[in-house]
Amino acid sequence: MWLAGLGLTAFLGGELGLLTACGLALIMSRYFHLSGINRPFAKSLIFIQPDLDVFGLFISGIFISASGAVMDLAMDIAASMHEIPLLLMLNSTNVASDILITLVGSFGLVTVAPFSAFIGAFLYSRGRDGEGTEDVEGR
Repeated sequence: MWLAGLGLTAFLGGELGLLTACGLALIMSRYFHLSGINRPFAKSLIFIQPDLDVFGLFISGIFISASGAVMDLAMDIAASMHEIPLLLMLNSTNVASDILITLVGSFGLVTVAPFSAFIGAFLYSRGRDGEGTEDVEGR
């Protein structure tokens, strides 16, 4: 019985992670107007096969690259859940505080790049209009 629960937990967790990754890839690539043509060897592939769906290939690459890590992590979490029941784990203040620290730190690391890029784009685009920002040396 526990093996079925372990496998089902790993499968469903992995699938939800992959669906999230693919959904985000589709949404963000449309938002940033990415076609996949800028990837290495994409132009060579189009030259060989002119009707190639480069965007589909781009999204497939994201899916394949995410699948290994997502499935491995899903299996690790499922095995850990079998060893330590969830309620027992979340009721332990030491473990709960470590989970909180890890999650908050991870979200901070993941969001720092886009936040910095958006702020930099805003500030430097203002600089082109003559209103802009000066660097440390006053240029």
